[in-house]
Amino acid sequence: MKKSNLLLILVCLALLFVMAVPARAGVDLSRPGSFSKLAPEDRAFVYLSPGASLSWLPSMNAERYEICYLEELRNCSNWIDVGKVTHVTLGPGLKLHGWYFWNVRAVNAAGITYANGAYGEWLFKVGSAPGAFEKYEPVTGSQDLGTSLLFHATFSWWPRDHATAYNICIDTIDDDQCNTTWYLYNIWDMGGVYQAYATDLLPSTTYYWQVIAVDNDVIPASSTYADGPDGWWTFTTAAPPGAFHKLSPGQNATGFPTYALLSW
Repeated sequence: MKKSNLLLILVCLALLFVMAVPARAGVDLSRPGSFSKLAPEDRAFVYLSPGASLSWLPSMNAERYEICYLEELRNCSNWIDVGKVTHVTLGPGLKLHGWYFWNVRAVNAAGITYANGAYGEWLFKVGSAPGAFEKYEPVTGSQDLGTSLLFHATFSWWPRDHATAYNICIDTIDDDQCNTTWYLYNIWDMGGVYQAYATDLLPSTTYYWQVIAVDNDVIPASSTYADGPDGWWTFTTAAPPGAFHKLSPGQNATGFPTYALLSW
């Protein structure tokens, strides 16, 4: 056998050996497999506290994952290595009512694979539900509230930060739910206490009322119940006056001076 042929055979055997070593050692040199993000979904809302929790499905052959989140859609230059985990919670630093684009990529020695593709960024918004707050009056158990335009029932509560609106429910069923409608009544700022009034109540009726603070700057809108979801207060409206009749002057009476004494 010629030396040149022998040398060619030896080179081929060496190449086959080198290619076989990673396979025998359980090493896969292919790039990470395709995968997808899970949450928050595209255009989702997350609370400022406890923060945005990012999660994704695992990628085959991934050695580690890197995430990136930005306030504007552009090429990310600050990928953060999070190791082999498939979820992470972003710490302090997110801006209230801020929009963020985010993506994650799987990395190994053979290359990089982006979740949902290289241009598959998802968007989320940071919001905060209005803080806990309390109703003021009518206190629970109140009696004889008015039902007319002149003597109407007035509802008041302490305002809270991050609330863009307040809705009131006045119900006749005691089940800690609104079985009528959450109304956006005309609300008045009375120097630290917010007030609204209702003139369509029935006399001699027991009602249950609640108010929620709403932040419409987030999608979907977030809300907080005054005194908690079970903190419905009750009141009873006044009974109408009993029947009565006039005494004098009688019907079609005549001969009175320029003044008359009326009695009933």
